[in-house]
Amino acid sequence: MNDIKIVGGFERMLSNKEVLILRDLMEYGDLKQLFGNHKRLYGSHYQGLIKYKDDYAGFFLLVRECVKGIYFIDRGIKEEYRNQKIGTYVMEYIVNNFRGSEFLISETKEDNILSNSSASNVGKLVYKVDNINYYLLNKEEEEFKSSEIYNSFLEYENSSKIKQKIYRGDYSGR
Repeated sequence: MNDIKIVGGFERMLSNKEVLILRDLMEYGDLKQLFGNHKRLYGSHYQGLIKYKDDYAGFFLLVRECVKGIYFIDRGIKEEYRNQKIGTYVMEYIVNNFRGSEFLISETKEDNILSNSSASNVGKLVYKVDNINYYLLNKEEEEFKSSEIYNSFLEYENSSKIKQKIYRGDYSGR
């Protein structure tokens, strides 16, 4: 995995040029079908580009929605770079470098086999609703399920919601 590099992530903010690259990844090509637009980019607290050799192979975001105490992980990898353990590498990078106290949750469509595989390699499936799987990545399942945050999570995930609705917390710093 020496050919993989994370640009931005937890080490620094992305430059304006890098944000445009990330936005293009979300809006064009094969990742557009997963994300369709870049609105979640501007509500994210952490952003990283995944560089494989000399190409931008994908990205990740840590986003708060309406549940305070949880970061949801959005990630996308270009089709030609999938099934090469890059997703697992990125999930491990996030867990190993995140220094916050919040829970890290990977939200994945049930039929996205590769994304489910990378999430399950690092975390534990803690909830399913409709065709969405939720993996807890950085803490024990019992700690999550016994927390007040879990009830807020269940209420939010079982409500009719718009995924672009971002938790409007303090975005002034990381």
